[in-house]
Amino acid sequence: MKKILFFCTRYPGLGGIEKVTEYLANELCIDYSISIFSVYPLSDKILLNNLDQNVKYFEQKNNLSDDLLQVINNEHIDCIIYQDSYYGKEDDVFAAIRMVNKRPKLIIVEHNTPNCYLLSNKFHYGNTPLALVKRFGIWLYSMKRHRKMYKNADKYVLLSKRFIPIFKYITCISNPTKLTYINNPVTCQKPDNVVVDLDNKEKLCLFSGRLVPQKGVHLLVEVWNRISKMHPDWKLEILGDGEKLEWMKLYVDKNNLHESVSFEGFQTNVVSYYKRASILTMSSIYEGWLLSLCESMCYAVCPILFSSYEAAFDIIDDDKNGVLVDAFSVEQYVERLDALMSNPSKLKAMQKAAVSKSENFSIQSISKQWRDLLNDL
Repeated sequence: MKKILFFCTRYPGLGGIEKVTEYLANELCIDYSISIFSVYPLSDKILLNNLDQNVKYFEQKNNLSDDLLQVINNEHIDCIIYQDSYYGKEDDVFAAIRMVNKRPKLIIVEHNTPNCYLLSNKFHYGNTPLALVKRFGIWLYSMKRHRKMYKNADKYVLLSKRFIPIFKYITCISNPTKLTYINNPVTCQKPDNVVVDLDNKEKLCLFSGRLVPQKGVHLLVEVWNRISKMHPDWKLEILGDGEKLEWMKLYVDKNNLHESVSFEGFQTNVVSYYKRASILTMSSIYEGWLLSLCESMCYAVCPILFSSYEAAFDIIDDDKNGVLVDAFSVEQYVERLDALMSNPSKLKAMQKAAVSKSENFSIQSISKQWRDLLNDL
């Protein structure tokens, strides 16, 4: 039985990487000996109860390289899955691998679009001359870092096939033979019935995510300020917390949106919201793989979002199981959201199609791809 170690920056935690790690570890421990090594836990360790009893857990106590080396040797690890390619301690991990008695294979997973730093710069600073100079520096840094991670990896995993051309552009590696891709799985409890009872759906839109500029929440409230006047019987519930929360509350106050908008705060269990909601209204500027899309779709919530990142096209077939709006057209977003709200039969058909599409990202489907990768190493 192969022995696999997930290396995480922070586990347990409430972020996407932590949720994906938990679901994969619990599924893969059927066929492999699975362990998780965490540099530091961010959340109460009661979350460790979510792990299968066969999954072992270790965390850094003193020196990262020494602690990791001890775990690799003592557990006879065959393969390390490095779950956070943006964590700045990779040299310690590489050092530990060089010192082990038997070198394990190393899989590095990138949980964002490879050009996320460039997109962030463009979003915040536009195309001013200074921003362009900074962006060139960011590209050089990103190229150097990606090339180092790729060089040390036995396999380098992206979240989408559509990210491969971006990776080539960032790294200037024309034929990255170690590169592959595996989508993230649905990371919530699936409903017992195949199709959620659509008769229990409310005239409710849902946003679920961090309230930060990357999520485009300033565009979301602008859309809602317009759509709420067209459909005053619809509500918007916002799940999450972040630096833009107070700004969003002020916007709601200023525009008298209290009757239709509610701030629900951060939620560890969003299933009860998915069961009630009809439409998921997301507005991200860029993403790696937006977990809430697939989660909501398996509960028959029809998503609408900007086509602002490549993986969105893996998840959504426009006008079939969701809606992709040109980035970042508020006008088109309002128009297409209005069309959904105004046509209950069309919305219901898309909700059913969303459930069907979500099966592509079930933990069973995605874990099979991981098993194929691990068995081929």
